[in-house]
Amino acid sequence: MGQARATCSTRGLQGLILEYDLPTTNGYDSDNPLVAGEVGRAGMALDSLEDLEEAFDLPFDKLKYLMSVCNAPQPVNLAMIIAALEKKGVDPGQLALHIVNGILIEYTCVGRYIYPPGHGLRIATDCF
Repeated sequence: MGQARATCSTRGLQGLILEYDLPTTNGYDSDNPLVAGEVGRAGMALDSLEDLEEAFDLPFDKLKYLMSVCNAPQPVNLAMIIAALEKKGVDPGQLALHIVNGILIEYTCVGRYIYPPGHGLRIATDCF
């Protein structure tokens, strides 16, 4: 997809926030016609584990935390982050992994959600 790669130097950097584009945060693949023109516009498009692996060209020995903002698909995104770290030989336990509990935010604040409240709460607590 020609996505921008996340790169950083280690000059004082202790963590990184991964921000995703609107199609990703709403659970759409980049090739869906409904999201034409929005892919990669305000954040990274994430359609597969391979996309995340490409983006993880980072000095993990210097990082202390990794934060991800992905709204409703956040549980899947968290699993992909852990898998990508493990494939790079990085122990996910060496980083503080922060996620936004987007499922509850979408229901309580945004007024738009893809999971009914009961199921969204179960998925959100499963992440804990």
